[in-house]
Amino acid sequence: MNGEPKESPVSGRRRIVSANGAKLAVFEYGLAAGPGVDTVVMLHGYPDDHRMWRPVIEQLAGDFHIVAYDTRNAGESWVDTAGLAPFRIRYLVDDFYTVLEALDVPKAHIVAHDWGSVQAWAVVRDERAEAAVASMLSASGPDTAHLKRWYRDRLSRFATVPQGLNQLLKSWYIWMFQLPKLPELAVPKIISRLPADYDRGNNAVRGIALYRANVGIRNVRRPAGLAPAGAVLRKRTEVPVLLANAQRDKYVSPDLAEGVSAWAPALEQLTVPGGHWWPAQDPEAFAAVAADWIGRNR
Repeated sequence: MNGEPKESPVSGRRRIVSANGAKLAVFEYGLAAGPGVDTVVMLHGYPDDHRMWRPVIEQLAGDFHIVAYDTRNAGESWVDTAGLAPFRIRYLVDDFYTVLEALDVPKAHIVAHDWGSVQAWAVVRDERAEAAVASMLSASGPDTAHLKRWYRDRLSRFATVPQGLNQLLKSWYIWMFQLPKLPELAVPKIISRLPADYDRGNNAVRGIALYRANVGIRNVRRPAGLAPAGAVLRKRTEVPVLLANAQRDKYVSPDLAEGVSAWAPALEQLTVPGGHWWPAQDPEAFAAVAADWIGRNR
């Protein structure tokens, strides 16, 4: 059963929502959900949890019903099934719709960063998105299907090989995460050097499962105790998407935006002068972009 809401020490109304193979810590801020109130679901990335959004939430809570939950690899959420299968992208997609149902929210806007954006792209390609997702703001996280197509295209043409190689270099950590044992030893020290205004705890080690389950060569099998994911992913999305391309992103090249409009026709793009974590480092600017985009897609 879903837990009753209660006040959280990190501020916000907290509850635990049961998902397929996991328990999700869900936090609500700002206005109460209801008619005439826009709900905004904020999806964090790796190695963060919902707390990365706090500076942005402070800017938006007076005007929106905001939901931020720890994905099943981070924070106060946890998986209750062993192995990598519970971290497959379709289960993350189902988590989003499970949270909406638990909160009795029929439709919401998505604001996403890094791995939050990776899963959000899959959310808006799901067959439920047309009815349940009003818009999406994506920062620093590509769709996995698009990424594969993009690599094939860039590395197959001499003129664009440098773009493909550049992104491969930016993604060095993804390939390192495929190694056994070494990432678990090295990642805490690496992550400790990244900017954050809160203690990320063990998120970095736990989140390696996302990369091993969805990127790499492992044959991930669903155990008998885990029900199949319900997500049905289409090749296109009609959801309005604002893709924010950070000029100084060390991990995601703006070149990855090329070709997205072919399968996301309601796409707009915005170039911002920040780095990978600009939503947290310049929350006022990011919140202004989010509020404007949501306002244009009510």
